[in-house]
Amino acid sequence: IPEGLSEDATSSYQLICATAQGDVKWTSDVRKPKQEDYYYIQSVQYAQDSIMLVSSEGVDRYSTEDGTYAETVCSVKPEEQTGILYVLHDGTVVMLDDSGLNTKVSSYDVKSEQFKEVMSLPSLLQGAVLYPGNQNDFYLAGDTGVFGAGLGSKELKSVINYVNSVSDILSNGIINVILEIIN
Repeated sequence: IPEGLSEDATSSYQLICATAQGDVKWTSDVRKPKQEDYYYIQSVQYAQDSIMLVSSEGVDRYSTEDGTYAETVCSVKPEEQTGILYVLHDGTVVMLDDSGLNTKVSSYDVKSEQFKEVMSLPSLLQGAVLYPGNQNDFYLAGDTGVFGAGLGSKELKSVINYVNSVSDILSNGIINVILEIIN
């Protein structure tokens, strides 16, 4: 144990809302996890006027007004997570799972508390990263381009083709995709 730390040290997590000028509007403690030893926060996202905290235990909804905990939207034990959790713009929780032969996108059914596969992705999207959007439910960034998809559809729409683009984009340099069509 490094000097100054004790074996019984604990971590604390907070949500902090600040203005563009850096003034703190509010600070709120994140709901204490059940198993602190393996708890981690994957991402914090905005959906349906809520703050959605994606962690190793699932997805919790917090108030945008003051950061207070509202409800657990999806509860998943770390050992049951077979993929990465995402929250779409409408609050739907999905899991992108590429642990098998095919990459699968599954949607969380609140009533059954289970993930149900909604689409299987082509092999060219093995290891793709999912990005929530508004024009499409989500976008998938793979080695050959960016594709738009909807949960109600089994088809992918090519949005950007890296190879056929004017500048022949090198996909290994892309670290994030924020894509919305502006009229």
